[in-house]
Amino acid sequence: MIFLLVAVALTAMLLAGCGGGADPGAKVEAALGNYLSTVDPLKAGFPVGAGFPRVRHKACKDGHVKVEKGQVLSDKAGMSRARFPEEVALWSCVVTVGSLVLPTTVAVTGSTEVVWAEALPLVAFVLE
Repeated sequence: MIFLLVAVALTAMLLAGCGGGADPGAKVEAALGNYLSTVDPLKAGFPVGAGFPRVRHKACKDGHVKVEKGQVLSDKAGMSRARFPEEVALWSCVVTVGSLVLPTTVAVTGSTEVVWAEALPLVAFVLE
């Protein structure tokens, strides 16, 4: 009986990720979905008229780029600029609008809140 209880407890712990949180990519996907439901698609560079922007499942990856508080992030063409009130991490996600597949750069706070997104790949941006 004790063996069964230990096995059940161990299985539950493994399924829960040993007490850790959920996959950070999944958290960013959910936060990006919420963000896209509140932002004007044109301001984020998404096309309009083809449907609502949707985040692809398992398509958000940490870009391993940190933007310090107050630092300016700009695309290489100089069309999009952003300055953040706190440090953010840049993530690369894939968003679909109708049948269009768009690489999207996302700024995420330490609490995985999406504060900015632009329908351009991460490599299109530089720090000023």
